[in-house]
Amino acid sequence: MTPYAVTLHPFEERAYLNAWMPALVERRPVSVLLDLAGEHEALRARLAAWVPTMRSAVASLRAGDGLPWSASVNFAFGIVAAHHHPSYLLGNLGLSYWRSASECPLRPYTRSASILAARTRELGAAVGEIREGFSGPATSGSFVAAGEVFLLVRDIERRTRYFLERLQEAGYDGYAELRVLLEVMHYARANHLGVMELTHAVDDFGRPLLFPEANLRGGLRGGLNPAVDDRLRQCLQRNS
Repeated sequence: MTPYAVTLHPFEERAYLNAWMPALVERRPVSVLLDLAGEHEALRARLAAWVPTMRSAVASLRAGDGLPWSASVNFAFGIVAAHHHPSYLLGNLGLSYWRSASECPLRPYTRSASILAARTRELGAAVGEIREGFSGPATSGSFVAAGEVFLLVRDIERRTRYFLERLQEAGYDGYAELRVLLEVMHYARANHLGVMELTHAVDDFGRPLLFPEANLRGGLRGGLNPAVDDRLRQCLQRNS
């Protein structure tokens, strides 16, 4: 099984639905998409260069192939989000991916990213059934909807021991992954954001390739909130 370097990215669903996708299907001017870069001029230039590839990927999605869309449209939007919000290095584990053949305990809380495209009037509900997901390095997978983040937070905190044991059975540290998951979900919940996963937005040393290093949390860089660590320990004690 291919190992992935997975990062988690809080993102604004409204920006995706009301600016990103409408610009790619040419319902709104491309400047609306470029303006999502904010004050990051290098990102703005990169997005302008990516637009033709992303529009081609949308055409592929309409034709029934969601893999190019995941590797360009959604990956690029995750990079935009990583310029405006903290990003979290999770490692060889994602919202819908892990290295075990058994069911990932996070999977019931995630949705296919094609659901987001299905909410746009140009693409419609049919694309929600299209296969997409990890197609190799630099791609995007599933997401946790903003309105459902609290469910994952609630269950990790209520059933901490269950999640820890499932992760450890699959060969993970368990605590380290839960620590990152709990922090990113708390951040997303507090800011009314969804959370999406990207593969290989960092290099082999965990350094960001396309977004500011100061925005990365976890891994060797650290930067995680000690208060969340205390909360997780309390949850484990309560669940013992």
